[in-house]
Amino acid sequence: MSVIIPVRNRPQLLLAAVDSLIATRYPNLEIVIVDDGSSDDTLNRARQLEERFPERIRVFRHDDGGNHGPGASRNLGVRLSSGGYVCFLDSDDVALPHRFQTAVPLLDRDPAIDGVAERFLIQEREGVPPVAGPEKTIPLEVLPGPVIRWSTNTILLRRRCFLEAGGFSERLRTCEDLALWVKLILSARIVPGGPDPVVVNRRHEGNSAVILENSLLAYLEALEWTRGRDLQEKRIADLREVIWGKTLFVCDRLMRRGDSRLAIRMLRASGRANPRFLLRARYWRNMLRALVSTRAMGAQAVGR
Repeated sequence: MSVIIPVRNRPQLLLAAVDSLIATRYPNLEIVIVDDGSSDDTLNRARQLEERFPERIRVFRHDDGGNHGPGASRNLGVRLSSGGYVCFLDSDDVALPHRFQTAVPLLDRDPAIDGVAERFLIQEREGVPPVAGPEKTIPLEVLPGPVIRWSTNTILLRRRCFLEAGGFSERLRTCEDLALWVKLILSARIVPGGPDPVVVNRRHEGNSAVILENSLLAYLEALEWTRGRDLQEKRIADLREVIWGKTLFVCDRLMRRGDSRLAIRMLRASGRANPRFLLRARYWRNMLRALVSTRAMGAQAVGR
């Protein structure tokens, strides 16, 4: 079993994350810490943990020592890990003592299962008791809509499955996990775990805010991944329709906040990913709306 922890500039939080994994007392647990270009003492603290638990912890960084984002760091960690099962823990979150008690036996018993996704708690701020995450955490039978309920910290996958799906997006700095979830829904058998949450996702000022357009780009990346793969055409057709709805939603929100240029870029990206969108009248109505808005803003700027 390998747990991958990407970390950047979080020395104290990293210690709590690692301690929570050690507290599970799971045998043969490999903790792979990937430093993602920290500029403080985080890498040294990680090395100290490695010295403290030499049989459990391995520490790596990117070859250039730079900041490549959580997706690239998790992917690197999996490539350098040795476990047949892999899971993830963000450096600012903590695992609960029973983290592996349900998922591992499910995978051990049934080779047809590719992964297990479980429930989680959310702690809004320090000192406030955590509360249960969304009830509908795993959309197993249908493609995810605008809000996907999976959590990076609660999924446990066969290493083979993760590698076949291509891992997390390395193009995106937020929603990098969404691209992977869509690919897994299309290609793998992911089952729910038990009723008890297995991690606490802690929210604070250092958490990355979701970038609206990245949620669309994640779907487009998953669609690109499907090309040439032996997948159910019905599921791919469903994905295209999900992308169509996502395109309209994202572009409408971008234009409402006055970012019509970005809306045009997103429409073009969707059109390139699925040229059939170009045959739809709503595509061109939205494009015209965005172009008119862009020109109007340009005229206003000149008038000033």
